[in-house]
Amino acid sequence: MKLNLAVREIYDDRYVADNNLLVGEDLAERLGISNNGRIRLKVREGGTLVLITKVLGKDFLVRADHGFVNRHAFSRIYREYNFSDPEIVTIGCDPEVFLYLKNTRKALTFSYLSNIYHRECGGGDEIGMDGAGFIGEFRPKPATDPREMTNSLRDLIFKANDVKKLAFTKEWFQSKTLMVGSGECNDWSLGGFSWFQKKPAGFHIHFGLPGKVLKNREYIYQMVFALDYFLGIPCISADGETMRRAGSREYWSGRYGQPSSHEVSSITLEYRVPGGFHLRTKTLSEGVITLGKLVVEDFLTRTKTAKPEWEGAETISSKDVYNMPDREDICKELVDAKPKKLGIYIDDIRSKIEKMEMWHRYKDSITVFLDNCSGNNLNPDLIENWRRNED
Repeated sequence: MKLNLAVREIYDDRYVADNNLLVGEDLAERLGISNNGRIRLKVREGGTLVLITKVLGKDFLVRADHGFVNRHAFSRIYREYNFSDPEIVTIGCDPEVFLYLKNTRKALTFSYLSNIYHRECGGGDEIGMDGAGFIGEFRPKPATDPREMTNSLRDLIFKANDVKKLAFTKEWFQSKTLMVGSGECNDWSLGGFSWFQKKPAGFHIHFGLPGKVLKNREYIYQMVFALDYFLGIPCISADGETMRRAGSREYWSGRYGQPSSHEVSSITLEYRVPGGFHLRTKTLSEGVITLGKLVVEDFLTRTKTAKPEWEGAETISSKDVYNMPDREDICKELVDAKPKKLGIYIDDIRSKIEKMEMWHRYKDSITVFLDNCSGNNLNPDLIENWRRNED
């Protein structure tokens, strides 16, 4: 007899153990199993997994024709069909960029390029300015596929470089650049920095979430903490530009670039911890986008099965869901800004994300990203780095 399986992380306010199989009374009778009985199921890596059955009343189960296991067990069990569809979110991003003079700490306002793009090239908001008015911003079209979004970002980077070339055909622009240090086009480029000319820049990610989720502040807070651990630590391990987040002891302030920095709109959660440093290469950019998407989708899926349609989801602790370190410890590490020390968490992060349901879909980009989170001092020149990736 076939056994339909679905995921449930919590029942009766308790977490489902890795070796538990929850079944209703009618299904248990049809299967011929009793409470605390044992059942063997094939696992993907070969062999079998022994589960201890917990026979529950009808009130505990949403679908009486299914057995329920936690997501870790579900990811291991061999199955013909997936009866617990993961949540899929739409993602967006708006990484910030500088127009800078190579091999210096000098820059011009990106508004020169932005204005030319809009007035002379007929461009839209996909290339624009951040709120402060000096730093540029790329806004690729939202997508459900991280690679599609990364390719859109690549196109905007090269398009902005074409606008830079056009700008250098104008005498007024050449005079502006000459006053800074050079009037030669090839001496200027687009730079990815988290901190430049005493200005912070970010690589913000937007997640399209259900309205019920966005209205639940405590639930969002727990999701952001999961992002701090699984995405924030790898990002800061790679990013050697510490000034954007250093110097504060307000570990829970949510200030720009600090742990848990985020904004909520009527349709999205914007996570604001990753810095503009990650715009430097396609590997870093795609990794930030993809890892963030994996974590949010997994958190949504796990908690939806624990609390159907996220009713009462504010009682869920991301620390308990993922067995993460204490939040205070993680926030201190993120603020103290010691990238090499943060590397000690990477092995734990790897082992946990490999158990997430959608890992098989995103593993290639994330693996390469984590392998490059070593704090190397990468060339900030976007054009040179992204063009090298194209060769």
